[in-house]
Amino acid sequence: WQQLHTVGDGPCARSGQGAVVVNDFVYVFGGCDGEAVLKDIHAFDIHTSEWRKITHQLGPSARTSFGMCIGPGDDDFTVACGCTLINPGALADIWSFNV
Repeated sequence: WQQLHTVGDGPCARSGQGAVVVNDFVYVFGGCDGEAVLKDIHAFDIHTSEWRKITHQLGPSARTSFGMCIGPGDDDFTVACGCTLINPGALADIWSFNV
C-alpha cells in the first residue's frame, strides 16, 4: 500500500459511497458524511493526482449503500438502488451519468 498525495477539491470524509474508474478518472458519488446523505460527484485524475468537483443539476437523490458500475457506454457510469436517511427505506431507481 502507498497513500496517494492529492490536490484539488476532493470529497469530504464519508462512508457508503460508490467509486468507479472511467477512462483515467476515479469518480466518487454519494455516501454519508456522518450527518447527511450526499449526492455530490468528485473526479480524481489518476495521472495528476488532482481532484475536481463535478457540478450537475439533475440526477439521483442523495443516497448511500448503492451499486455503481461503468456503462452503459464507455464514457458513462451507472448508479442503482441504495437507501436514504431522509425517508428510510430502499430505493429502486437507476441512473446513468455521461462523463
